[in-house]
Amino acid sequence: MEKLVKSTVQEIVNYWYNNSFEWARYAFLSLHANGNFNEVAKNCVDMVRKNEGFPAEWPELPTLVSPTIKGGTMCLKSISEISNIGAISDDSKLMFTQKNNEIAREMVIYGQNGSGKSTYVNLLKSFLNSENSRPVLTNVFLPQGSQKKSAKVTYLINNKEYSSQWNDEKLKYNIPRVNIFDEFSVSEYADTDSEFEFQPSLLKIFSQISQIADQIREVLSVEKDDIVTNRPSIPVDLDDTSVVSSIKEANSENSIDDLKKIADSMQWLESDTEQLQAYNQAVNTKNVVQEIQNKQNQLKTVKTFVSKIDQILDTFSTQNLDQIKMDIDNLVASKRSVEQLANKDFSNQKLKDVGGQSWRLMWEAARKYAEKAYEGGTFPVSSRFNRCLLCQQPLSDEAQSRLISFEEFVSCELESKVDESTQKLLFDSKELKQLRFDDLVTLFEQVKPFLNYTGPTVNLDVFEPYSNIQHSIENLECWKKFDVTELTSVEQAIRQAGNTIFLNIKSLKETRENMNAVQIKLRNLEAKKWVVEHPEYIQSIISELSINSTIRTATNTKVFSDLQHSLSDILLTKRYIQTFNDYLHELGAENLSVAIKTRGSKGRTKFRVVLNDTSQSAKINQILSDGQQAIVALAAFLAELEISDWNYPAIFDDPVTSLDQEFELKVAYVLTELSRKRQVIIFTHRLSLAYELQMKAKDMTGFEITGMRQEPVGYCSTESLPYQAQRMDKAVRKYLQELKTAKKRMSENKPEEHDAIVEGLVKKIRTLVENSVETTLLNGVVRRFNREVQTKRLRYIAVISDDDITLFKKWMTTYSFQDHSQPSEAPVNLPSDEVINDDLSEMLDWYDDFTKRQKSVD
Repeated sequence: MEKLVKSTVQEIVNYWYNNSFEWARYAFLSLHANGNFNEVAKNCVDMVRKNEGFPAEWPELPTLVSPTIKGGTMCLKSISEISNIGAISDDSKLMFTQKNNEIAREMVIYGQNGSGKSTYVNLLKSFLNSENSRPVLTNVFLPQGSQKKSAKVTYLINNKEYSSQWNDEKLKYNIPRVNIFDEFSVSEYADTDSEFEFQPSLLKIFSQISQIADQIREVLSVEKDDIVTNRPSIPVDLDDTSVVSSIKEANSENSIDDLKKIADSMQWLESDTEQLQAYNQAVNTKNVVQEIQNKQNQLKTVKTFVSKIDQILDTFSTQNLDQIKMDIDNLVASKRSVEQLANKDFSNQKLKDVGGQSWRLMWEAARKYAEKAYEGGTFPVSSRFNRCLLCQQPLSDEAQSRLISFEEFVSCELESKVDESTQKLLFDSKELKQLRFDDLVTLFEQVKPFLNYTGPTVNLDVFEPYSNIQHSIENLECWKKFDVTELTSVEQAIRQAGNTIFLNIKSLKETRENMNAVQIKLRNLEAKKWVVEHPEYIQSIISELSINSTIRTATNTKVFSDLQHSLSDILLTKRYIQTFNDYLHELGAENLSVAIKTRGSKGRTKFRVVLNDTSQSAKINQILSDGQQAIVALAAFLAELEISDWNYPAIFDDPVTSLDQEFELKVAYVLTELSRKRQVIIFTHRLSLAYELQMKAKDMTGFEITGMRQEPVGYCSTESLPYQAQRMDKAVRKYLQELKTAKKRMSENKPEEHDAIVEGLVKKIRTLVENSVETTLLNGVVRRFNREVQTKRLRYIAVISDDDITLFKKWMTTYSFQDHSQPSEAPVNLPSDEVINDDLSEMLDWYDDFTKRQKSVD
């Protein structure tokens, strides 16, 4: 392919698409539509192997998403209608929305181990076509044959809502693969070779096409080896013949066309068989001169026999027989006319057969006698003074008239026509009548011993139809149609036998002149015969060359590497590296002496984290801790999101598992800031992360946190959150709603239900006040579940006043009695609904005022 000099992604890929291999086009279209890689690869291999399955007309290249072509936006809304998925309860659902049903910009799902987080994550991986997907199992505790697993996934693309019924299917909409950051991502971005890889979806497609090229090459190489192994071997004594040499030459020049021409020309004819036999006989003849003389005598006899057969066939040709038949018809017709005239003129005669043949002879004799008796004059002499030539009596008037009519009859034109027809028949049939067939039978017996004759037997029966025709002509009779095929077959067989003798003579003469030349010709014929009998020999060479050509061209990954390099200049290069370094800085890992380096391999661009300024080479995974490797991987993942063409959800599954408290704070900050640009979803079992995310987002709209319960598994609600993860103002507003419910129960005359709600509410308020001392009043400087002191937050302590402390003492006193034993004779009553309402409203007012005072410190 020519060097790509186009300027945009669409132009570069379009140029490649229009000039690429058909299998690569198919692979691109399929992978671009999120096709399964293994299925696409298998189809490509089959297409190349069978050279079929390609569309008659290729569709135009689809519009690509690239930095020069704006992508879209995707947000997740919910997972609902769950059925038979892991241990998740069928009535569970996971919402990615706020209470107003708006999409949550930052969604935190907190849950302990066994609460169903991993099942939800695996379902999303499957639906979003993420890498490192894991199978989503059915509920193994249900009986076999239960209903199929399914769930309804609701999502928004470009602000338009869609729903898909999931059952291991991937998202049909044409968006890039959405990856989820988890523990597997760390090994992907920082593998054992200290290399990780980021590729925008477009580059990843060409990397996969390069992998398919490797698979095609491997399959074709195996096929080629099988072809070579099973190829028949040419006999050693034929290896140096011109036939074999021409095949070898075409093979060495990789000329498939020349080999096809040789294969097409390799036709073994009957003449080749005869020539091969003639040469074999010639080289094995001891007395060549004597054999030539014998063969020449035999050929002379054969020529005589063939000449006589040809004479018969020519004489008895359809044209000759048709002419003779016409002659007979004319003669018969002329005679019939004469007879009709005689019958007409002499019907009243007293004697029979007047005008017949005997009568005519007598009449001609009388003519000759009259010439002597009357010494000339006109015949017949018919005056009354004349006499009858036979009885010497004078002629009467009646006799004179009769003689005159006789002469008129004899001298008419019909009679001359009969003569002419007779002569014509005799002339045309003369040669035919002279033929003697018994002579041919005798001659055949003479030539048969030295002929390789395979034709019909030659005896008088063969000539019987011809003899019958001779008799029919003699008797002026018609004959039946007859078939000359048998005699023609005899002529052809004898002629072929004669050709064989002639070929033997020619081969013997060549042998007499140059034995070596004949032996060379003989071996060439034997080589040609072997090649014709083993057509798979040339075909296997053609197949081998064709496979080699396909491997050289259609599986050349340099094409994809060049294309990837051109695309990388636009999609990656400095942009990705700078974004990666920026995120390392934001995550607090700027002190790591690392840098990103790139290298290309088979259409893939790989990024390698290297140590700067080291005295000896060492792999990153030998130097960096697990947490530091996780930070590097997270920076790479975030950089990928940053330069992606699509604004799709950033999903994290326990992103801080191996990180310390300081890195955890940085991650919480980065993820919160990321939610200002795209939807962020975090699954975590780290209570500290859930709290930090909540604190970082307290001034941001669109934050939502929910808890996931272990019983029923997968059930989500804010009530399921532990108190440490609840922000004070949100918890207070929730408790005000619970108080309204209690009041409603009282208005419905259900005091027991009212008291149960209030009693539980009092305990929750007491826990909230205690937790708020840590999280709000002291701003998380010290916390019971954290080992570290957040010294950077000490500056907020200065805003605490005596009034703040007084309020917290009052609230603790009011709501702590429930946790202490009460004397049965003097029980403490629950606070009234009005007191609880006033206290909660007072807490909201205090929270708003206190956070404003904290901001003034910033």
